[in-house]
Amino acid sequence: MKKTITINSIFEGQQPSFHFGQAGQFLSSLAIDPDVPVTDGASDIKTGGAIRPVGYSEFSGPEVNAAPVAIITTPKNTLTYVVLTNGKLISYDSSLGSETLIGTVTGNTASGAEYYNNYIYILGTGASADDVTRYGPLTNSPSLTNGVWKGATLGTQTALTNTTYPTTRHSFKYPNHWPHVHVDNKLYFCDFKNGQGMIHFIKTSKTTDEGDTNDGSTYNALDLPFGYMPFDIESFDNFIVIAASQTSSTSVNQGHSALFFWDTTSPSFTRKVPISEPLTTALSYQNGSLYGWSGSLGGGVRFWRYAGGNSIQTLKYIEEGMPPFAGAVENYGNRVLWGAFTTYPDSSASVFAYGSKSDLFPRGLHNIARSTVTATSSNGLVTALKNVQQNGTFPKYVIGATDGTNYNLDKQGTTYQTTFYRSPVFNIGSSFQVQNVSLRFAQAIGANMTLVPKLVFDNESTVSTGTTINSTNYSSSQRFIPLTSTNFDTGVSGKNNFYLELKWSGTALLSVILPIEIEIEVLENNNL
Repeated sequence: MKKTITINSIFEGQQPSFHFGQAGQFLSSLAIDPDVPVTDGASDIKTGGAIRPVGYSEFSGPEVNAAPVAIITTPKNTLTYVVLTNGKLISYDSSLGSETLIGTVTGNTASGAEYYNNYIYILGTGASADDVTRYGPLTNSPSLTNGVWKGATLGTQTALTNTTYPTTRHSFKYPNHWPHVHVDNKLYFCDFKNGQGMIHFIKTSKTTDEGDTNDGSTYNALDLPFGYMPFDIESFDNFIVIAASQTSSTSVNQGHSALFFWDTTSPSFTRKVPISEPLTTALSYQNGSLYGWSGSLGGGVRFWRYAGGNSIQTLKYIEEGMPPFAGAVENYGNRVLWGAFTTYPDSSASVFAYGSKSDLFPRGLHNIARSTVTATSSNGLVTALKNVQQNGTFPKYVIGATDGTNYNLDKQGTTYQTTFYRSPVFNIGSSFQVQNVSLRFAQAIGANMTLVPKLVFDNESTVSTGTTINSTNYSSSQRFIPLTSTNFDTGVSGKNNFYLELKWSGTALLSVILPIEIEIEVLENNNL
């Protein structure tokens, strides 16, 4: 009996398990984004809806010699500022084409950074990593000033505490002083001392320049219960929400994490929402919804939405990776993004996205970009992420990543890396043979395009590799290629299930337009 399997959409994203998925979902992907146009041409503005590789290229120079902890833009100029974990403050012009080292904070360390009132504040600086440095005023001859928290600039406050937070790959620590500007125009930030989480804030006003004068900055504005280390702060209506965890071990679950809601005027937090995982590390507010990421250092990330009261709603679960850093989450339109790493279908430091820039499309999970750092199964990590350059058709992000030795800042480009698409697992339930795979392309086959199709059978027990699609094996005018069984190097038969893998490695764009049609013959005797 002959049967045709059709892949009509990938907008619904990666499926939740190997064998189970809904229509339009697929097994896995890496640096594939249906939310952007199918070509790189300036006149191509419509969302593509295709299996479309996305290219990123490094733009950072020799000054980037440590992991980026924060990528910052401000309303005062068109520069992009990057803060590294070794305390460097670097700027780039609007095209991300020139790199300028502004300076390095005392102590050569940074554990958080944010723009607030005409200044960039860098936290966890100084010889004991217990102070704050600021750069500004941005509107009037800015300079780097160290010691503004413990010194008179912000009211001679009590020193911060440099508590060691949990570490991930490459011994990279989660930042222990992450900041956030709330709707009350205060810069709140995290601290942990003597077993207790605390929230401090910076508040400034104008004497000569906006933000140049202390206006009631306060140490220990809020206490958390003992044992909870604050990782991130986000606004939700008039509340600030604090993501905090009890676990510092990399191997033992020492207690559940939680969200703490505080109205900023009450003497204590007003709601505690328990989270079942040991770590809750990042929050993001978008279009009236509060999103968060939790998981463990042993692997596994849950992406969820706060559902009101004491409830959260799981949106996606990824079995590998670790919950992201507070500086590595972003949102654009109706899409939420976060920095991560993968080992399946390939090792990478890469970016996941949930949803589309428009809510007219299904809200699926996609891996939309990979850093240029050379990742293996044991290294590679995105540490910072920011939507920097305006482009509503093709949102452009800056990715800060490391492989443990190299440290890169990448921007969207037109040089393509190795990318993957793995279709749903098609459970046939009987012996079968694949007779034809029909692929359609947005571009005519040309130089530097390389796509290798594979058929993977019976729970990945056997693989049949197809003829490489490039300008050597196929005519440069072709936009439609039917692959028959003779185009694959081994048998194209299975006893139970299979999926189609597409692997790009060429440096030129080759988008696969849907539908993909796969013709199979189911064998009635169930025996090959």
